[in-house]
Amino acid sequence: MIRACSAVAFALCLVLAWGSGAEAESRQNVAVKVVEVAGGRAYLTPGEAAGIKVGSVVVFREGRYRVVATTHTHSVIEIKPRELRPGQSGRALAVSARTAVASLSRPKPLSAYENVWPDPVLPATEQQPDYVPLGSWSEDDRIDLALSADVGGTIVLREGDSFGRAALRAGLHAEPFEQPFFFDVDLAVQSWFGGDIQNRDGSSSRPIVRVRELQMGYGTLQSAQAALGRIPFVAVGVGQLDGIRVRSPAWAGFSIGAFGGVVPEPLDNRPTTDTTRFGAELAYQNPELDAQPFVALSVHGSTFFGEIDERRLNAEFDLFPGNAFLGGHFELSLHDEDNPWQAPRAEVSAAGLAASVRIGLFQIAGRFDMRLPERSLWLTSYLPLGYLCNTAAPDPMSDELICVDSNDHRYFGGVDLSLTFSKVALHGGASIVHSQTDDQFDQLTGYLQARFLRIGEIGWADVSVAAYAWSFISDYAARLGLGVDIRQRGEISAYYRASINQYDASPDAWLQHSAGGIFYLSLREDLDLGLRADGIFGEDVRVLVLGSNLTWRPSW
Repeated sequence: MIRACSAVAFALCLVLAWGSGAEAESRQNVAVKVVEVAGGRAYLTPGEAAGIKVGSVVVFREGRYRVVATTHTHSVIEIKPRELRPGQSGRALAVSARTAVASLSRPKPLSAYENVWPDPVLPATEQQPDYVPLGSWSEDDRIDLALSADVGGTIVLREGDSFGRAALRAGLHAEPFEQPFFFDVDLAVQSWFGGDIQNRDGSSSRPIVRVRELQMGYGTLQSAQAALGRIPFVAVGVGQLDGIRVRSPAWAGFSIGAFGGVVPEPLDNRPTTDTTRFGAELAYQNPELDAQPFVALSVHGSTFFGEIDERRLNAEFDLFPGNAFLGGHFELSLHDEDNPWQAPRAEVSAAGLAASVRIGLFQIAGRFDMRLPERSLWLTSYLPLGYLCNTAAPDPMSDELICVDSNDHRYFGGVDLSLTFSKVALHGGASIVHSQTDDQFDQLTGYLQARFLRIGEIGWADVSVAAYAWSFISDYAARLGLGVDIRQRGEISAYYRASINQYDASPDAWLQHSAGGIFYLSLREDLDLGLRADGIFGEDVRVLVLGSNLTWRPSW
């Protein structure tokens, strides 16, 4: 029995001795030395090459530390201030390369994660932001009010009369109720003074009060809408009207509307029943599409003192594909067979196309437009016949004029190019106007401009040259402009322009000088001030033109 116990004890001793030897082989003390102390850390040598790993214990006389980072030749420990110093020695418990390393488990295949994550949801699809209109507004009562005062005039420095104008204008858009009621007002009180202007021709076109808009309505852009009063724009191709306009709710982007009323007197804007206008409009608009298309078609007519006058069809479209724009308009007018302008029964009285595209730093834009005089009995009562058609005297000894044909189209074509860098913008363009009249009339213009931005982060400058050729005068000009920002609250700018002018009927040319400046300042968040002065000095003109504007946009 004693011999059996001795044998067991001997076996246990062999096992313990073998384990101690294995540990001695796998772990060993390594001398370390501090080479640098910075930022609450001590940098030691050696590193991983000597078996020191992250987590190894390092012993100095001051205490024990854990290795937090290693490289092939260095190791790092965290210390307290002034706890160790460069050159100090210690020892670390290194791990031999022969130490067994536990193997990682096999990774899961990607198929194990299928259908684990939920489908992504765009944040905007779950958000319900409050409606915030542009301009000043409050959550309960949406009111946008703008009051402005304009004072300006022309001071003649040679023979002639000086005159001026002062006006107080108010613009209001209000939605005072929870229901979608709205009110729009735009009116001005004005006075002209100086130069005996009250007794000059056209005094009836300078009324003391001018009402551009005065309407009340119900509805929103998405719902059905109705408006009553003086409406500045009732449909495509139709302008101001004293009457009513209704529109259906939008369905798949389509809406239909109708309008009717009387046309204000064109000179002083007072209400009158001489001319009525009526029609309907079909529109399509879908801002959710990438191109944000808008297409509208209106059919409308008018009467003048009870007699059928205008009969027109207008169409318009706009597209915004990517960094481009494409738009156009079209107008077809119908006339009686014996109309006073000698116009055909049906004529395309207006058509146009405009397009632009931006490619990187480069942008190009172009526009073409054709139009005829706007013929109507209503306008004939206010304008001379020569404004509506080509005229001739049936009898050379008579002052009477009649329309002789309808070959009086006006064509316009123009193109603009620009190249914009971070601090320099280059622009250029040209246009031509041609009219098919008895006296061939062409107007040619062209310009080149270089604009330098953010000079010293607060200034800018521009240099340009331009040429203009009209049927009776030519103008070749060069211009220099300078400007500076005022602490991001305003701007001061000035320019000088020199031009060589010549009348076609005169053999001599003359030099004309123009100079001026603009001062703009935001006095408060709701109060802006603008001042402008221009001087023009030449052979046939010597005037100063002054203007000022003060605008207040209160918020509640």
